[in-house]
Amino acid sequence: MRIAIIGAGAMGSVYGGLLSVHDDVTLIDTNKDLVDHINREGLRIEYKGQMTVCHPKAAVSASGMAPVDLIIVFVKSQYTDAALSAAREIIGKDTYLMSLQNGGGHKEDLRKHADSYHIIIGTTEDNGRVISPGYVIRGGEGRTNIGKSMISDDFIARLSSSLSSAGFKPEVHYSVTDLVWKKLAVNASLSALTAVLSSDMSYIAGNPSAWSLCTDLVSEIVMVAKCEDVYLDEESILENVRRTSLDNPGGITSIAADIQAGRKTECDYITGYVVRTAEAHGLVVPRLSAVHRIIKALEGKNRQ
Repeated sequence: MRIAIIGAGAMGSVYGGLLSVHDDVTLIDTNKDLVDHINREGLRIEYKGQMTVCHPKAAVSASGMAPVDLIIVFVKSQYTDAALSAAREIIGKDTYLMSLQNGGGHKEDLRKHADSYHIIIGTTEDNGRVISPGYVIRGGEGRTNIGKSMISDDFIARLSSSLSSAGFKPEVHYSVTDLVWKKLAVNASLSALTAVLSSDMSYIAGNPSAWSLCTDLVSEIVMVAKCEDVYLDEESILENVRRTSLDNPGGITSIAADIQAGRKTECDYITGYVVRTAEAHGLVVPRLSAVHRIIKALEGKNRQ
């Protein structure tokens, strides 16, 4: 299968590198130094102490490329539309667009570039960390959840085969809406608070005041999800958030790292998505709204 991965950060590199062992993969990233490094030396992917060197192709743009079978989007959520617009040369009538990004609302962005029969919304339980250009550590071996929805059985079978061959664990669902909300529950509470408090992940569950606020955020998220016909078990969500926090001492979320670096965050697709969904249903979520506005206020502060 001909695959383009848009975004060669940690997760784009993990998926792009491992998929390239059996498929024709091109990583597209605007960082020319990184692209040159990948083309020259390949991608080093460390997993459980073992190093694998993969050799996907890499390019700074899709210019001159023919349409591909599949595009997997791994840019930060706020850049999805612009990235796909720049890659329009490789989006043919039979090209599938797949998002494994954090947050919610990605289908609306993808719908600007393909019809519903060619859009796959999924989630990944894998994680990755960039050590240096062209060197990433794969930190997990979780499921890659695929939302089948209106996608043909034939393509789902091809996609699942490619992911399995690359060492991922694909799991097909008719809809991944509940899984998206479960992930949102972690990111819009734990991850958001690490950005507001400028803390690592373990601090949230370890500090009584931080944890009290986190539980309030989870309660609001569960309430909003219910209006979307997604019924989350609040106790199990809280336990998942607590374990994720305590199991990651020193762990820095991407949203906290973005704030520290003075970059724009993905909060519009995380806390912002939950707040907008609440408003659409006439709900008031004061704590989530406040956390979202604080993150927006912090964006760019450290750059100043």
